[in-house]
Parts: sequence; C-alpha cells; structure tokens
Amino acid sequence: MILFCIPAGGTNPFAPWSRRLRADIRLHILDLPGRGRKIRQQPLTDLNAILPTLAEEIRQTCGEGESYMLFGYCSGGIVAYELCRYMQQTGAPLPGQVFLFGIGAPDRLQSHGEGAADTPEFRQMLEQFFTPESMGSEAAAAQAADAYLSAYRQSPEVSFSQVFPELSEETEFEKTQLLFLLGGALQQIAQDNTMLEQYRLRQQEPVVLPTTGILGFGTEDTFVPKEDVLEWSRFFAASQTLAVPGDHYAILRQPEPFLARINQ
Repeated sequence: MILFCIPAGGTNPFAPWSRRLRADIRLHILDLPGRGRKIRQQPLTDLNAILPTLAEEIRQTCGEGESYMLFGYCSGGIVAYELCRYMQQTGAPLPGQVFLFGIGAPDRLQSHGEGAADTPEFRQMLEQFFTPESMGSEAAAAQAADAYLSAYRQSPEVSFSQVFPELSEETEFEKTQLLFLLGGALQQIAQDNTMLEQYRLRQQEPVVLPTTGILGFGTEDTFVPKEDVLEWSRFFAASQTLAVPGDHYAILRQPEPFLARINQ
C-alpha cells in the first residue's frame, strides 16, 4: 500500500508522516513541477499539463497490482481529484480512498488572490516561518510577522531591512535564508492561486468518482468553510467526513485523526 500525498504551495504537512504510518504503508510525496524533488523543473500553472506526469509517477511507483491512497491538502485536493479523473479516463487503477483537507468542492471554490494578505490564514502561514524558536522569543516572532505583513501589503517584494531594520543582512544568515524560503513559499501560493482561478473559470458538471472520499476540514477554518468542503460528497460514490480541531493549518499540528484513519 502506498500513500501518495500532494501538498499545497508553501506548506507540506506530510513530510514527517513516514514514521507514523503502518509498517506496510509507504509514503510518497507527489511534488508539482518546480517544488521539492522537482525544484529544477519549470513551475506550471496549467493543471492539464501537470496531470500526465503525476499519473506516470504513480504508475512507476506502484508495483504490479499494488493498491494506493491519495491525499490532497488545500490546492492539492483539486489536483488529487482531477488526477483521479485523468486516470479514470486513461483506464488506470484508481485509489481506494481519496483524502482531502482544507479545500472546497470544485464548484464551490473561492478566489483568494485579492486581499489574501488580510485573512487570518495568511498571518498563520507567516507564523510557521517566524516562530519563537527561529526568532528567539514569542515577542520577536510576532514583531517579525507584523513587519513582514505590513511590507507585503505594500509590495510582494519584501526586503530584509523592512523585516529586521536593526540587523545586518550580511551577518544574519539564518534570517536571510528564512526570508528566502518564505519568498519561495509565497511564489508557490501565487502559482496555486493562478492554477485554481483558471480551473474555477472553466468548471463543468460534477464527475462522480467510483471511490471513497474522506472529507477533512478544520473546525475553525475561516478560509475554506466547512459547507464548501462537505459539497465534495457529490463528487464521490461514497464519502466520510473528518473534523480536525483548529484552523486551515490544523493538519500540521494535529495530524492524528488522519493518521488513525489511514492506518486502519
């Protein structure tokens, strides 16, 4: 059994899971072009251009007759669904279960491009980088997140001096590296937003997949409402819901409900 996971831009909650899966379940991250193991590839925002390579990766990774599950987080959930449609059209085996978290059904997608920086989830994403451990204290972490958010609202190109005005970029390698990684994460999020917007505008009638969907949501997620997630039930032959206490990033802090379901 293989668990294929598709992260969202800037966030990969699956990397630590390999040691927490059942002994007979292997973890395989399906990176999109330009990310993870495929960092040297050209990033793509056309979902139709991404699907064939991901399907081939699944085919090559699975042994003869080996079963698998698919997990998509946030924008990765749309990729997971469309990947299943593509595999169905090409006669390839479908996953026994499709896990989704933090993404609305295809016909309930909301555009978050404009004004995304004003959402609580954007601030929560920044807090994943500006942690008390990396900044030295909770106060310093909050100050750095505030400074970055203020600068980002003016321009996506945020400089070191805007975030750390009293420090030298030449001597603060770790903080310089952190801003570099954060900038890359935001670029990925922008790419995902473009991909989802193009996808949203060309939506067609729902296609029901002959497999089971596990529909996950954060109980306090204001970015993707629970009601939009539950609409996925129309896209699967069978479905179950899985509520995780917390916000849009709850799966990073509390993966246990999903791990328990996967390990059954």
